[in-house]
Amino acid sequence: YSKVYMSGYYSDGDGGGGFLTVDLSDTATTDDGGSCFVVNGIRVKADLKQNDTVSIVRFGATKGDGIAEPSTGTAARIQAALDWGNSVLGATIFIPEGEWYCENTLHLHPRVNLKGTGMNFVDGTYPLISTDLEYRKSANSTLVLKSGANVPLIDLDPTGGSLRITNAPAKTQYGITIEGILFHGNWEN
Repeated sequence: YSKVYMSGYYSDGDGGGGFLTVDLSDTATTDDGGSCFVVNGIRVKADLKQNDTVSIVRFGATKGDGIAEPSTGTAARIQAALDWGNSVLGATIFIPEGEWYCENTLHLHPRVNLKGTGMNFVDGTYPLISTDLEYRKSANSTLVLKSGANVPLIDLDPTGGSLRITNAPAKTQYGITIEGILFHGNWEN
């Protein structure tokens, strides 16, 4: 077969599936866990291209138990998606609804945008200090820095671009746009 369909990354319907092409002529492309998989020496590549919007789930990111980063390495999987976007000179990396725990810094690249579902709160306000964490009850894309992790959650590579943080659709030709993502970490970071 020259085309195969992957029904999920870890299990059927988990959002990490899609069509892949078997490339018997390629012997060099490395397995990045999302755009190219190497199975018994054969490259199986996702039908992804420049300027696509690609979910972090496509690269194997999982939410975990709601307390800490899962053993699958959410930060590493998100970073793989960001790096893939950089390798094709531009893409939008989509972070689905939910809390995505990260124990390491995410390094952003020019022309690679992060997009989430939005920042909505149950009562319509922003909880500056909240013990019940109302944002968790809403349909938000949330990146959560592990408590006590003394690293920045986001590191900007400003080479060749600017950074825009917005709640409205935005296009920045050579910059980075972060749209509709809630960032949550401890006060030390």
